[in-house]
Amino acid sequence: MGLWSAELTKLASNALLAQRVSSINSISAVCEAVGASVSEVAHGCGLDSRIGDKFLRASIGFGGSCFHKDIASLVWLSASLGLHDVAEYWDQVLKMNDSQMLRFRI
Repeated sequence: MGLWSAELTKLASNALLAQRVSSINSISAVCEAVGASVSEVAHGCGLDSRIGDKFLRASIGFGGSCFHKDIASLVWLSASLGLHDVAEYWDQVLKMNDSQMLRFRI
């Protein structure tokens, strides 16, 4: 594997996991608004073999330093390459995480 492929594999792996956490957290907000159980929705989604059940637990957001740092690096790299839509996409994952933490007042 080449240097760029190795570095992007690390960034992409963490970004995809963080995106998954942010996705279920955004679904949790919808569930709360309509009175549905996010646990039941996540379980149902996890039964789909294309999705699986890993990282489908709603929480206060993704923690630690790696997910945020790696997504921020992906945002910066994408923007510096002129891939502004891609940068905005990954920046939205960071914003979704911030929004989830605000919902819990963290």
